[in-house]
Amino acid sequence: MSAERSVSVIGLGRVGLPLALSFADRGLRVVGVDHDQSVLDSIRAGRMPWNESGTQELLERVIASGRLELTERAADAARADDIVITIGTPSFSHIESDLRQVRAAVDDLLPMLRSGHALILRSTIAPGTTEFVAGYLEKRRGLRVGEDLFVAHAPERIAAGRFVEEISTLPCIIGGVGEASTERAASTFSVFGAPIVRTTPVQAELAKIWTNILRYTTFALPNLLMMDCERYGANVFDVIDLINRDYPRGGIAQPGMTAGTCLRKDFAFSEERSNAPGMLLAVSRVNESVPLFLLDGARRRVGGLADRKTAVLGLAF
Repeated sequence: MSAERSVSVIGLGRVGLPLALSFADRGLRVVGVDHDQSVLDSIRAGRMPWNESGTQELLERVIASGRLELTERAADAARADDIVITIGTPSFSHIESDLRQVRAAVDDLLPMLRSGHALILRSTIAPGTTEFVAGYLEKRRGLRVGEDLFVAHAPERIAAGRFVEEISTLPCIIGGVGEASTERAASTFSVFGAPIVRTTPVQAELAKIWTNILRYTTFALPNLLMMDCERYGANVFDVIDLINRDYPRGGIAQPGMTAGTCLRKDFAFSEERSNAPGMLLAVSRVNESVPLFLLDGARRRVGGLADRKTAVLGLAF
């Protein structure tokens, strides 16, 4: 590695930009890569492209430090020692994960990869993807993973609006292809001071996917309860209080709309190969039906919504 530690972050979205800024704020030289010119222009102007608690001040410090370089070209990421991919992984309409953007970024990097590079996948990926990428790089570049090149998965599990707080407190899972890759990625993320948990790539991949599946399923239960309460004329909040109050095996959450950029899609990573197909799809159907359920409930209560003004409180997320 170079004398001055450097890292590239490919994908300056809600995961990648705060990560790039945090690396730079801790003294690393950072290359930030994104194909969206409006995002790059906003960063150069010193404005966060969206609201994330504490990151505007972070951006201002980093710009003043001169440690952040911005570019549209993924190949430019190879100028750094460590390359972190934080590109989105959406799902197709037929509930299959779409890794084309990650594959495209890896292909862009291929001609530029050199001995000593570390490639760290931060995106949510299907089980087996990290090992596949390692084999793909060995085959296409002739570099030995674990000796010449280091490949690992370091899943992101930070809640929206809590990046500045949680990047230094949440345990950081590192699953490298071999011990050397694990230690290299652990060294990169150790700058944040959070506990490092070492594991295998596939266990890291499954841990991230099922963290989100657990949350998505947890929220589906009170939403389904809300629908049952509506059917029987009961108050869902009273029922939840009865379930939870002074009862050691309660703990059901409050009902509400559930989605965000991750929860509504990440179940697809398991659903497409599940031994119990349809279970997680049913969870998705419950959560995705909540907006229409609320609309129908409003219609029943006021006798129709035509020619009425409706206020929706809370559009931020």
